[in-house]
Amino acid sequence: PVWFAQDGDTLRIWTQADSGKVKRIHRDGNVRIVPSTASGEPTGEWAEAHAKVLEDTREVDFTARLFKKKYGIMFNLFGAMGKLRRAKYTTIQVEIH
Repeated sequence: PVWFAQDGDTLRIWTQADSGKVKRIHRDGNVRIVPSTASGEPTGEWAEAHAKVLEDTREVDFTARLFKKKYGIMFNLFGAMGKLRRAKYTTIQVEIH
């Protein structure tokens, strides 16, 4: 499961820049996604999609604003924990086919 925010027809995912999903998407942007519960139990149908990592800091900042609007204090706490760990974050954009 990942946290996401919708931006028009695309999904934005906020994740650690060195995560496995980022490495996989750099190799191959073809992905499958499914809505799920917070624990990862699928709740809908799988969909084919294309993902790309957005490296531009403006894109990452825009995504952070979307997440602050959607998740509020939880996103701020998540960010504070990341700063303590000196984690670097990036954005993944997902377009469903």
